[in-house]
Amino acid sequence: MTIISLEGIIGVDKTLYLKRLEQEYHEPDLRFYENSPYILNAIQPGLNLKVDWVPNVIIYLFCSPYICHSHVNRNTNPLDHLLDLHTRYEIICDELNCPIKIYKVNAQEETDTVYRNIKDIIDKIH
Repeated sequence: MTIISLEGIIGVDKTLYLKRLEQEYHEPDLRFYENSPYILNAIQPGLNLKVDWVPNVIIYLFCSPYICHSHVNRNTNPLDHLLDLHTRYEIICDELNCPIKIYKVNAQEETDTVYRNIKDIIDKIH
């Protein structure tokens, strides 16, 4: 079974891409998730989520916190919080710091381009 986790800060449109992937790929040996407990625990120490699954592959959707800030509710997700999350993701999702294979996708491009890049990764590994 191949488990792929889409990772990235709030406002990077993980849910949008996840829904598109789930509509397109109907293979029983391929699962998609958003924000694995493995990465969330690493990014937010003290969260202590139960890690009952670990992805085989992480697709990290990189996007500037300033762009993501324009996509989210600014009252509940202040820019300082997004900047901090972005820094933590960059550290954790660095290939040298993570034992899981990571692919980085520039999520600052057009939505269809980002989706095609994600699909290219999935088709390459699966």
